[in-house]
Amino acid sequence: MISIPPTTPKSLKDPSNIQIRNALLSSSHMQPLNRYVKKLRETLGPTVFIPDFDPLDGGIDAEFIFLLEKPGPKTDKRNIGSGFISRDNNDETAKNIFNFMNAIGLDRNRTILWNTIPYWDGGRRFKADDVKYGIQLLDGIFALLPKKK
Repeated sequence: MISIPPTTPKSLKDPSNIQIRNALLSSSHMQPLNRYVKKLRETLGPTVFIPDFDPLDGGIDAEFIFLLEKPGPKTDKRNIGSGFISRDNNDETAKNIFNFMNAIGLDRNRTILWNTIPYWDGGRRFKADDVKYGIQLLDGIFALLPKKK
């Protein structure tokens, strides 16, 4: 049985919490998003890092998608990051998102986080073409969301 890791700001600095999240990636609400990420990785190649969606978020059942600019270094496994786009990452942006979501009472099962530019390329700078391309790639996510009740 998989235990649910702590969901607190910066809790993904603990490798055991990352390990549990990795095990949860096979959950049914994550599988279509995992296929989307896999396709992006194949398309964009190994020079960039594309994080996984956080399986503690809503996955394909999410009602809200929060788009950030681009992943930071704390998502990149090659940089000892978590490997996830998550409000639990070990950085201040994630901590602020975590606290904001809690302050407004928005259950994480109703949300997913993603980035307009879906990859970390080792730097914070980007060009307008990166944003345009990232926006085009969003169609793949929007086709998966939400499941209408």
